[in-house]
Amino acid sequence: MKDKKILKIFAGLIALVLIIGILIFTNAFVGNPISSVLAKAQSKKYVEKYYSQMDLKLEKPTYNFKDGAYIIKAYSESSKDTHFNIIYRNRDIRDDYEFKVEGKTNTLQRLEDEYTNFVKKLLADTLGYEDNESRVMYEKNVYQIAGGLLELNQEFDINLPLKAYVSINLQLGHVSLEEVVKALEDSHEIFLRNDCVFYEYNATIGSGSKVYNIFGIEPNQIESGNLLEIFEKAIESKSGEYEGISIFVKEI
Repeated sequence: MKDKKILKIFAGLIALVLIIGILIFTNAFVGNPISSVLAKAQSKKYVEKYYSQMDLKLEKPTYNFKDGAYIIKAYSESSKDTHFNIIYRNRDIRDDYEFKVEGKTNTLQRLEDEYTNFVKKLLADTLGYEDNESRVMYEKNVYQIAGGLLELNQEFDINLPLKAYVSINLQLGHVSLEEVVKALEDSHEIFLRNDCVFYEYNATIGSGSKVYNIFGIEPNQIESGNLLEIFEKAIESKSGEYEGISIFVKEI
């Protein structure tokens, strides 16, 4: 009987240690409920103090285990570009409203997404590239001056004075270099017809056993009629680069 009691006590201690270990692990990676409630309460007071005129909503706190901070997203239901993070950590609270909202970072990212959707649909509808994963992005310097160029909730317009580049991503099976050139020339022509002006093209074309990754193509190089020759010389070079264009061919 005595041995059984000792075993029960021992088993209970192991269970207790395991429970404590699970709680410590959970607290380290997802935070704890008490701190989460406190973060939400403090964020509410913070919004009432600094942003009461905006009628903001608050999402449930998420825990960042890397720095021990709770992040609460604040957003407006009437403004698609008014959303930012409130960061609560060790009773210290701050936000990134100036960067995301006043600096028009949210606006730029949304416009990039809308431009991307326009280009993907354009390539699908006109050239039959249904599964393309192309992407439009604005030049990094634009983010530094966007606050003075754009309005909050700015409507998407291809003719906005923003320098953009496009990354064309096409899954075309096993393609030749000549077919890659044709795909770029056709895409460029369609873009120009629809007032899409890009200062640079990047491309990932192919799939399966062979994929061409190409960077730094300028529009005038596409229009020159010498794009195939440039690509061939880039591939032949030790660096994989020629006239500012870099090519990496992935073969399996």
